Amino acid sequence: MSKPCLLLLPGMLNTETAWSRVTPLLRDVADIRIADFTTQDSIEAMARSAWALAEGYDKVAIAGFSMGGFVAAEMLAQQPARVGRLAFIDTSVRTESPKQAAIREKAIAAASQDFEGTIVAGGGNNLHPDHRADAVLIGLVRGMARQVGLDAFVRQSRALMQRKDYRQLLAGVTMPVSILCGKSDEMTPPRLSEEMAELVPGSRLEWIEPAAHMTLLEQPGQVAEALKRWLAR
Repeated sequence: MSKPCLLLLPGMLNTETAWSRVTPLLRDVADIRIADFTTQDSIEAMARSAWALAEGYDKVAIAGFSMGGFVAAEMLAQQPARVGRLAFIDTSVRTESPKQAAIREKAIAAASQDFEGTIVAGGGNNLHPDHRADAVLIGLVRGMARQVGLDAFVRQSRALMQRKDYRQLLAGVTMPVSILCGKSDEMTPPRLSEEMAELVPGSRLEWIEPAAHMTLLEQPGQVAEALKRWLAR
């Protein structure tokens, strides 16, 4: 029996390194493809580029982390018949609020003046307090930010500011849906994952702990085991 195609969608300021601790634990159960969202300027364009990775597969499993969760929802909107199952990790499906947009504009302005000192240096803030002294982990997060760079950061920020609200779309989903969230996530708080779980009957909500927003790197074993259970449903 052939392995299912599993599309892994990274978050903002992420490279494939975001998934690097999870993928070795999943390669025995899935044909893994990892998207790159550093060149597109909209969630819709990101979704189209991710679909291009699934050529040859009629149906795919999609797991979206953070910004990638919005891309996963857009992929469902674009080609619903090809989505076999969905996993949302540390994300939501709400549109950007005016307050969030204002914060993002300030971040763009600050980054334009000092990307290293603001965005890169602040990478560790998305980690659980227990992990903020982990030099290797912080190095991975900051290294990704440097690799993605200012221009892509601005494009991704604008894409998130213009994103759709996908709650109505998600409410009609009947496929296997997994929702994972770091119990201490402050960027996409647990209440947003609870909202998604309420929207989708039969979805499975699981907390990852101790972890904040960067669950893929903070607790890869827990994430991988949850995704294996989801793939087996």
